[in-house]
Parts: sequence; structure tokens; C-alpha cells
Amino acid sequence: MSSNKNDEAGAAAGMMGAGFVIIAGFLFGLMVFAAIIVSLLYLVSLVSGKEFTLWRDTYTPQGALITYLNGLIGIAVVLTFTAFICAFYELAFPRDWLLYLIAGGYSVGSLWLWMSDDDGEEPAPYIAPMHETRPVSRSSSAEKCFEYASWDDERGKP
Repeated sequence: MSSNKNDEAGAAAGMMGAGFVIIAGFLFGLMVFAAIIVSLLYLVSLVSGKEFTLWRDTYTPQGALITYLNGLIGIAVVLTFTAFICAFYELAFPRDWLLYLIAGGYSVGSLWLWMSDDDGEEPAPYIAPMHETRPVSRSSSAEKCFEYASWDDERGKP
């Protein structure tokens, strides 16, 4: 019988794993809640047939259709990926997780476009660096800014 007490390392790893699961569950719930709110806002826009702006985000009927379609694509991708992984590792499909897979797939799919939207902003104008501040003329009569010396440039001068 060993008197070595290494149970503390296992307990610490277990606590870290449990903390990770709790944080992941909280973030999953937050993501699903955000997807529900965004979907309801798009539903209002779709039913009314008008666009409206709320907190610098514009909700349009066309955007609603795109968001719902992306949500359905997200569901299909997540379920297909889960079925592939289960078949590859010869596991049973987790039917208890089906609602979570559908909610997560819809959330990722519908929020993907909403989070990556650039809001139609114009790109920032180009600002020349300090060494390029002198305007450059494209005409043929423009004088040269700098000319290299040649080996016989002193010969032709009086």
C-alpha cells in the first residue's frame, strides 16, 4: 500500500473540467437567447413588411429571410456533422441532445451573418504617409523629383 497522496491533482483537474462545462453551458444559453431575440426582431420586420432600426442595427424583411435560411442551414450542418462523427466513431446518435443540437445549430447559423454584418459602412479613406504628401503630376511636362548623377555629368558644364 502506497502512502503517496496525489489525489489533489485529480481533484484540481476535475474542478477545472467542471468549471469549463459550467462556463460553456452559460455561453451556450446566452447564444441561444441572443438568437431568439434577433429572430423575434426579424419576425416583427417580416410581418410588418417594413424595416426598422434598433440600437444601430437595421432589421429588414430581406434580412429576416436570410437569417432564417442561415439558421436552417446551421441546423443541417450541425446535425450532419454530429451524425458523421457518430458513424465514424461507431457511437449511437445522442437523441437526448437533439434539442440542444437544433438550438445550437440555429443559433450559430442565424447569428453568423448578424454578427459579421458590416452595416454598409464606407471604407476608411486612404491617407498618404508623410513621405507621399507632395502631389505627383501624371503629365509628361512634370519635372523630375530626383535625378541620379552619371559618371560624366561634370564634362559638359563650363
